[in-house]
Amino acid sequence: MIPPCGTFDYVAIVPDPEDRPGPWPVRLREPVELSGDSLADSRLVGIAPRLHITDAGLTPDAGVSLGRAGLVRPKILRAQLALIASERDRAGVSAASFHVDKALISALRPRDVLNMTRTCCGGLGMSVIRDGELVVAVGAVMAVPLGNNVEVQIPSDLVDEVEAVFKKRDPDFVLPELPVEVRVGDQGRVLYVGGRQLEQYQVWVGHGFYRGIPGVDECLALSLIGKCPAGTAQRSAMLLDSDGLSMARW
Repeated sequence: MIPPCGTFDYVAIVPDPEDRPGPWPVRLREPVELSGDSLADSRLVGIAPRLHITDAGLTPDAGVSLGRAGLVRPKILRAQLALIASERDRAGVSAASFHVDKALISALRPRDVLNMTRTCCGGLGMSVIRDGELVVAVGAVMAVPLGNNVEVQIPSDLVDEVEAVFKKRDPDFVLPELPVEVRVGDQGRVLYVGGRQLEQYQVWVGHGFYRGIPGVDECLALSLIGKCPAGTAQRSAMLLDSDGLSMARW
C-alpha cells in the first residue's frame, strides 16, 4: 500500500472565467494532524498546491491497450491538470499531472467543487459537485465525494455470500475482481462492466476492484444527464485508468 505521503485528497473551487488562465488555489479536504512522522504528515504535492489546467492535444498512442482490464487510450483532445507544489516542505514531488477529456473541463461552472484524489492503491479519482449535486465522477470514484444522492461501494456482504458458495467446493476460492454497487436515490445496480442509466445519471463501469497488494482501484464514469456528456466522462475515466499520474521530482 502507498503511504499517506504518496497520496492526496485535494479540493479546488472553480473560479470565474476571467480567473481561469491563472493557477487555481487547492487545499486538502481534511487537515492533517501532525504526528512527527513524515510518511503520515506529508502529501504527494504538499498541503496547498496550485492547479494549472492546459490543453494537451490529441492522445498519443491512441488505441493502445494498457492496464489489467485492457482499457485503451481514447483518441481525443485532452486537458492536462497539473498540481504544482507551493513549497518543498511536506511535498514528496514538485508536480504531479494527469489528463482528462478536454470537454470535461468545458463542463465546469464557476463555484463548482472539483475533487481530486490519489488512493493508497495508486488510483486516480475526480469528481465535480455543483450545489451539493454530482455533475460528473471518473476513475476511482469510491475515493471522491459523490454529492447528496449518489453512492458507490463494493457490496462486501454479497461478495462474502458468493465466495461462501464456491468455497464448499474449493476452500481457497476468492473473486479476483470485485463488482461495484452504484446507487442513485432508490435505484441500485451491481456491475462488473458496461453502462446503465440510473435515474438522471449515465453510469459506465470499465472494471471493478482487483484484489492484490496493493490492488487496482475500480474504473467508473458517472455523469449527470444534460450537464456532462456520458462519452466525455467515460473517455476521461479511461485516460485516468490507462495513463495514471506523471510526477516531477525535486
